Amino acid sequence: MSIIDFLTKLRKLDIRLWLENDALQYQAPKGAVTKELLLEIKDRKDDILSFLRQVNMEARTNREPIPRTSKEDGQGIPLSFFQQSMWFFSQITKANPVFNISNAVKMSGTLRKEILIQSLKEVIARHESLRTTFKNVDGRPVQIISPSVEVTLHEMDLRHIPQEELEQYLKKRLKEEARFIFNLEKGPLFRFCLFVTGENEYVFSMIIHHIISDAWSNAIFVGEFFRLYEAFLKGEDLKLPELPIQYADFSVWERNRLQGETLEELLGYWRKQLVNPTTIQLPTDYPRPKSQTYEGGFEPFSMSGSLTERLKAICNKEGTTLFMIILAAFQTLLYRYSNQTDIFTGTVVANRNRKEVEGLVGFFMNTLVLRSDFEGNPSFIEVLRKIKNMTLDAYTYQELPFDKLLEELKPERDVSRTPLFQTMLIFHNTQKVELELPGLKINQIDVESGMAPFDLRLQLAESEDGIKGGFDYNSALFKNSTIKRLGVHLLNILEVISIVPEEKVSDIVLLTQEEQNQILLEFNHTKADYPRDRVIHEFFEENASNHPERVAAIFGNQHLTYLELNEKSNQLARLLRRNGVQKDSIIGIMLERSLEMIIGIMAVEKAGGAYLPVDPHYPRDRINYILEDSGVTLLLSHRKFSSFEVNENIHRIFLEEASLYEGDSSNLPGLAGPGNLAYIIYTSGSTGKPKGTLIEHHSLVNRLHWMQKKYPIGPEDIILQKTPFTFDVSLWEMFWWSMQGAKVCFLEPGAEKDPGMIVNAIEKNCITVMHFVPSMLNSFLEYINDTGEVERIASLKQVFASGEALTPSHVRLFKRLLEKNGTQLANLYGPTEATVDVSYFDCITKEDLDGIPIGKPIDNIRLYIMDKKMHPQPIGVAGELCIAGVGLARGYLNLPELTDEKFVPNTLEPGQKLYRTGDLAKWREDGNIEYLGRMDFQVKIRGLRIELGEIERVLQEHPAVRESIVTAWEKQPGNMHLVGYVVHEKGMEVESGELQAFLEKALPEYMVPRIYVFLDTMPLSANGKVDRKALPVPVLDSKTDFVAPRNEVENILTNIWKDELGIENVGVNDNFFEIGGHSLLLTRVHSRLNKQFQREFSLIDLFTHSTISALAKYVTADNEEETFLMNNDRLQKQKEAKRMRKQMFRR
Repeated sequence: MSIIDFLTKLRKLDIRLWLENDALQYQAPKGAVTKELLLEIKDRKDDILSFLRQVNMEARTNREPIPRTSKEDGQGIPLSFFQQSMWFFSQITKANPVFNISNAVKMSGTLRKEILIQSLKEVIARHESLRTTFKNVDGRPVQIISPSVEVTLHEMDLRHIPQEELEQYLKKRLKEEARFIFNLEKGPLFRFCLFVTGENEYVFSMIIHHIISDAWSNAIFVGEFFRLYEAFLKGEDLKLPELPIQYADFSVWERNRLQGETLEELLGYWRKQLVNPTTIQLPTDYPRPKSQTYEGGFEPFSMSGSLTERLKAICNKEGTTLFMIILAAFQTLLYRYSNQTDIFTGTVVANRNRKEVEGLVGFFMNTLVLRSDFEGNPSFIEVLRKIKNMTLDAYTYQELPFDKLLEELKPERDVSRTPLFQTMLIFHNTQKVELELPGLKINQIDVESGMAPFDLRLQLAESEDGIKGGFDYNSALFKNSTIKRLGVHLLNILEVISIVPEEKVSDIVLLTQEEQNQILLEFNHTKADYPRDRVIHEFFEENASNHPERVAAIFGNQHLTYLELNEKSNQLARLLRRNGVQKDSIIGIMLERSLEMIIGIMAVEKAGGAYLPVDPHYPRDRINYILEDSGVTLLLSHRKFSSFEVNENIHRIFLEEASLYEGDSSNLPGLAGPGNLAYIIYTSGSTGKPKGTLIEHHSLVNRLHWMQKKYPIGPEDIILQKTPFTFDVSLWEMFWWSMQGAKVCFLEPGAEKDPGMIVNAIEKNCITVMHFVPSMLNSFLEYINDTGEVERIASLKQVFASGEALTPSHVRLFKRLLEKNGTQLANLYGPTEATVDVSYFDCITKEDLDGIPIGKPIDNIRLYIMDKKMHPQPIGVAGELCIAGVGLARGYLNLPELTDEKFVPNTLEPGQKLYRTGDLAKWREDGNIEYLGRMDFQVKIRGLRIELGEIERVLQEHPAVRESIVTAWEKQPGNMHLVGYVVHEKGMEVESGELQAFLEKALPEYMVPRIYVFLDTMPLSANGKVDRKALPVPVLDSKTDFVAPRNEVENILTNIWKDELGIENVGVNDNFFEIGGHSLLLTRVHSRLNKQFQREFSLIDLFTHSTISALAKYVTADNEEETFLMNNDRLQKQKEAKRMRKQMFRR
C-alpha cells in the first residue's frame, strides 16, 4: 500500500494527521485507532513525516504567484540571499574566480560567427540577470539592471601553434579563461571566447560568474542559444515564450516571503538538525593556511556499469536514490578518515520549486548541510536508511538560503575553512542539452580551472557506462597522491557494500591488496639475523678476554679496564648467587652514577638476574612502592643512602665495600638464557602507581645489534652515560660500548641538567656518542649558541634524541651549530614496553620539514598504525601506533589485566602479540612514520579537535621563546581554554599579545592560546622530560566580563557596532559574530571603517579581528606585517649581540 493509499484509508476512518513543530500529531474518533493501526502508523512514521513535509512545502511555495517588481532605470534592487552570499565571498576574497562557471566546446564545420554573436545577444537581452551588475552602497549591495550590454566575442587564432603542442596550449588558455576575474560593479559578468584551431575547427569558451547563473541556468542558456542559432541560420525570427518573471522579481519576492511564520518554520528544522555542529578534520599533507586558499587540483573518479547496477538494486530495495547511497559511502569514508562520528557534508539543490523560475537564468541553487551520525558502529544499510530520511527532510526544508542559515546559527567563524562543512558531494542530474547545430559537429571539453572552493568536493553524474566525475581538492592541504588513494578507498567501500550492505561501516576494508602489501610487508621489511641465542653480558666478557687492558669505564678521574670491571662484577655476581639469585630474580640497584653502578649492573646480569634501577632521589613513597611491588630481597646501594629505611626482608649490599671484591674473579657459568629477564623498569602508570615493565635478554640484544649495524662504533668511541638509569634510554648507554670494545664515561650526578658541565665532560673525555631528550637538547644547543663553544665539542660524532617530540627548530639549530663538526643527529622513538627504541630517522635531509618523523622500524620490529577496530590505517590517516616483534616486553609485573589490555593478540600475525602505545601517528608515503602526539593530549575546543603539539611547534619558532608547552585548561566544566607555558630566551622578553599576534600569522583563531604563563624553567620529571602535571594552574585577573571602551578608537568602533547591530551595550571583548553580527553587517562595518579612518582595510582581517579590542589594535597599526617583522628583527639582533658579547668575554 502506497503512502497516499494509507493516508486515504485513515481519512476514511476520520483520522486526521498533521505536523506541529515538526512533530506528528493526530486526531481520531474514539476507538478508531486500534493497536494494530497504531503500530502500522509507527512503522510508517518516517514516510508519513516526509510526505506531510512535502505537502507543506508545496503549499508554502505555491500559494500566490511571484509578482513583477517595478524597475526604474538605475534603481537598486536588493540581492537574493544566494547572491548576497556570493557577493560577500567576492568582497572578502577580492573577486576570487573560484566560483566562475566554465564551459567549452569543440566545433568542427561551418561556423557563422555573426549568427553566434546575434544568438548570444538575444539570450542576454531575454534574461535581466545576464545584464545585472552589483553596486556597494555604504556596505549594502544592490542589483543594477542595464537595459542593454555590449556582447563581445574575443577571438584568438591558434593555427600557428604546432599540432603536437596545441592540446596543452589550449588547456592552458581555457584554464586562464576559467580564472578570469570579473568586476561585479562594472560588468559584464560573462565572457565569450572563440579559438580558431584549424580550417573550420574552433573551440568556443563561455565563462559566467556564479552570482548571475547556476548549473540549471547553464542548460537554459545553452538550450536557448542553440535554438536561436538554428533559427537565425535558417533566416527565421524565433520568438521564445515570454518569461513570466525576471530574477530581480524573485529576489524581492524571496526577501518579502522569508520572514515571520514561513521563516520560523524553516529555521525550526535547521536549528534542530544542526545543533552543536562539529568540524571535520581530515588528515592533510600540509598545515592548514591561516586563511582559506582556493588553488586546487582535480582527480578523476569513476564507477563501472556493473557496480552502478548493483547499487541501483539496493536503491530500489531501500527506496533510495543513487545520490543517497553514494552520500552514505562518502560519509563513511570521511568517518573512517577523520575518526569522527558526527559528519557534515554539503550538497546543492536546484531549488526551483516554482513554475515561474523553471526557465529563468539566475542564481537559484541552494546549499544544504547533510549531517550523519556514525555513533554505535552501525551497519552500512542502517546508515543508508538514516541518510534517506535525513535527506528527504533536508529537501523538504531546502528553501532556507544557506546565507540566512549562517546568520541564524552563527557557527564558529574561521577564515581558514568554510562554515559548517568543508566537504561536498554533488550528483548532477540537470537537464542535458543535445549539442547539435546544422553544419557543425560539437563535442564538450572539460575545463580544469585549477581551483577548489572547498577542502574536498566530489562531483558525479551518471553516464551510459556507469558513473563518472572527480574530486576537486585544495592543493594547499592535499597532495594529488592522497586524493588518488582516497578515491580508491571510496571505490572499495562502494564495492563492498554493493555485495554486503549489512557490513559494519567500521569493518569495511579500505586498503587494496597492494596497499596492504606496502604497509604490512614493504614498510615493515625488517627481518634480520641477530645473535638470538646470546645474553647481554656475554659480549662484554668476550671483549674483556680479548682486550683486558683497554679502558672500559670512566668516572671523573677514575677508570676501570675491561679486565678490572669484569673481575669485580664476577666477584659481586658470585656473592649474589650465594644470596639466592636465580634466573628471573629481580635485584634492586639504588645508586647515583658511578663506577659501582656499572659493576652492580654487570654483576646482576652475570648472576642470572634482572636489575631494577631505583633512583635514590625519588620520593620515599615511590621507592617503597617499587621495592614492595617488585618483591626485591637484594638491594645494591651506596653507604650514603644507608639512612633510607627498607623492609627487613631486603638485604642491602653497599658496593663501596672492598671486601665484596675478593675471591674467584673468573667468569661464572651461564644461568640466564635469551628468554630470561635482563631488566625491569618502572614507568608512570595511569592509576597513579608506577608499573614495572619486564624486558628479556633477546629483546635487548636485538636492539643493540641493530644499533651497531646502523650506527657502528669501535674501540676509539666513548659514549657519555648521562641519562638517569631509571629511564630505558640508559640501556644502550650501559651496554652498547661493552659489545664493541669501546668506552663509557659516567657524567657526574646532577650534571645532566647543566649544559656547561656537559660541554666540559665532552671536551675532557673526547665523547663521540651521546643522547639528549629534545627539551634538554634545546637547552644544550642554546648554550653552545650563546657561548660560541662549538669547537669544544668537536669530538662529538653522533647525537641521538628521543623521549619527546623532536621539532624542526631543534634540527635547524643543531645543523647550524654542529654540522660543521660533522656531528650527525638521529631521532629515535620507542616506549619502555618495546625495549628502548623501535624506530629511527636520520636528520640529514636538506629539506625543511614541517615535522620531524620518528622514522622507520628497526630490525625485527613491525610497526602498525591502527584504527579503533584494530584495522590498519591507510597512508596519511592517523591512528594508534602499535608495535610487534622481538622487542616486546614480557608484560607488566603483577598486572595481568593491564598486560592483557596493552599487549593484545596480533590479528595481522596470528599467535603474536601487539603492543598498543596510545600514541597517535600516521604513515608518510616514503615509509617514515610521523608522530602526532599522545592520544590523550588531543583536545576539543568549540567542536574542533586540536593537536597541542602543532601549536607548540609554531610557538617554538618565535625567537624569544626558548621552550613552550600548550595545555587545555578546563576553567569550569565545559569551559575549555588553551594555555601557553613559555620559557624566555635569556635576556629576552615577550608579552602575551606579541605571542598571540605571532601565532595568528600561522594558525587559525581557535588554535591560538589567549592565556600565557611565563616560567623560568620547565618542570622536568626524573628522566628529563617535561612534567606536564607539575605545570602551575593559570591565575587570571579578577575582572568583570564586560569591559567598556578605554580610548577614543575603541569608542568610535563601539559606536559603529552599536549602530549596525542595533544593540546598546558592546564591550571591547565581545565577539562580533556572537552578539548578532553576520557577513552582510560586517560589510557595512567595513564600509564605515574605511570612511572613518580614511584607509582601505581588508575585509578578511575584520573576520580575524572580531573583538573591539583586537580591531582597535588593527586599525591603528601602520602596517601590522611590517611591525611584526621589525620586532622579529629586533629580537634576532638582541640574540646575536648577546652571543658576540659572550665570545668576547671568553677571549
